[in-house]
Amino acid sequence: MEHGIDQRMEQKTGGGCLMLFGLPFFTVGVFILLTGLGVTGVEVEDDTPAIMLLLFGLVFGGVGAGLMFGRSGITIDRTTMRVTKWWGLLVPMRTTEYNLLDFDRVTISKENRGSGNSSTIVFPVKLAGRGEVEAFEYEAPVDYQKARQVGEELARFLGRDIEDRSSGVTIHRSLNELDESVRERQRRTRERVRLPAAPWGMKTTIREDIDGTVIEIPSPGLKPAHLAAIIPALLFAGVVGLFFLRPLFGSGTPVETQLFFGGFLGLFFIVIPVVITLATALRKARHRVTITVSQLMLRIEEGTGRRRKVTEIPGSDLEEFELVGRKDIFDTAIREAGEEQGESTEQSLKIEKILAPGSMLRKLARMATKSEIVARSDTETIRFGRDLPDDELSYLHAIIMRVLT
Repeated sequence: MEHGIDQRMEQKTGGGCLMLFGLPFFTVGVFILLTGLGVTGVEVEDDTPAIMLLLFGLVFGGVGAGLMFGRSGITIDRTTMRVTKWWGLLVPMRTTEYNLLDFDRVTISKENRGSGNSSTIVFPVKLAGRGEVEAFEYEAPVDYQKARQVGEELARFLGRDIEDRSSGVTIHRSLNELDESVRERQRRTRERVRLPAAPWGMKTTIREDIDGTVIEIPSPGLKPAHLAAIIPALLFAGVVGLFFLRPLFGSGTPVETQLFFGGFLGLFFIVIPVVITLATALRKARHRVTITVSQLMLRIEEGTGRRRKVTEIPGSDLEEFELVGRKDIFDTAIREAGEEQGESTEQSLKIEKILAPGSMLRKLARMATKSEIVARSDTETIRFGRDLPDDELSYLHAIIMRVLT
C-alpha cells in the first residue's frame, strides 16, 4: 500500500514472486510455440499437427506472460473524488472509475470463498453506500487483524466510519472512535453494566485472585458433536477395507505381498486417520479456558495439558468486548448471503422467506450456531464460551465487563 502526497492512496498487486512462478510457463510456452513454427529445429512426430503445438504454446505462454507482467491496482484520489480500479501488462490497460461520494462507510465482513476443499475464509474490506450503490471491494485479507488494520487506515484516509460485521454482530465505530477502548467508551457514554442474576447450575467458577477476577470454564466433556466428527474417518476406513483390503486378501497374490500392501493401506488409510480424528475429539472434549480479568489486562489461557495457549490484551487496547448471540450470527448470515448475490434486496427476501420464523429449516440453522464472547484489539482477537448456555454466557459477559470498566 502506497500513499501519495496526503491525497492519494494506492494498492498494487503483481510482480515479485509471481514473476518467478510465471517464468517456467512463459519459457515453455515460447519454446513450444517456436517448435510449432519450425524455428528450434526440434523434430516432432509426423502425426502431431503444428496447430496443436501453436495452441499449447499460446496457452502456456499466455499464462506465463499474465503471471510475469500482469499488474493490477486501486487508486483513491481525494482531489478528484474518484476511485480507479485498473489492470494491465506492466502498465494500466483497462480502468474502471467510481465516484467516491457514493460511498459513505467502510465495511469489514467475513466470507467463505471457493468450494469444497479449496474454500478459504477471507475478511473483505469494502467501500459501501446506501440504496442501490454496489459495494466496492478494496482488499480481502485472509487474516482478520490485517483486515482491521486496512479498514482503519482506509477509514482515516477517507474520513468515513467503519461497520464491522465479521464477528456475527454489527459493530459501528465512528471516525473519532477507532482507537477508543471499551473502558473509555463506557466512561464517555456513562452506560451502566447491568448484572443479571447468576443462572442456576452454573458450570463456571469465579474467584478473586491477586491478579484480578479469575473465571474458569470447565472442559465440555465428550459430547455427541465430538463423536460425530469421527464418523467420516470411520466411513473412509470402511470404504478402504471394503473396496481395497477385501479384494486384496481375496486375490491369489503371495501372502507376503498381501501383508505388505494390506499393512500399508491399513496403517495410513485406516489406523492413522481414525487415531488422529479420535485424538482431536478427545482434545476438544478436555479443552479448558481460564480467564483472568482486571482493569489493566484481559488474559485468556486455553487448551489441554502442555498444549496451553495464552493470549493477553491490555485494558487500554481492548476496543471491542461483545456477546455474540445465536440470533445475531443467524441474521448476519442471512443478510450476507443476500449481499453475496450482488447486494440484491430481492435475493435477501427470498432467503428470509425460505428461512421464515417457525420453519424447521430455520430452527435447525439456529441450532447449528452457538453464542460466544468476542474480545478484540488492533492486534488480537479472542473468542470463548461457545459450549456454555446462553444465560451463563450473558452473566459472564456482564461480570467481565464490570471489571474492565
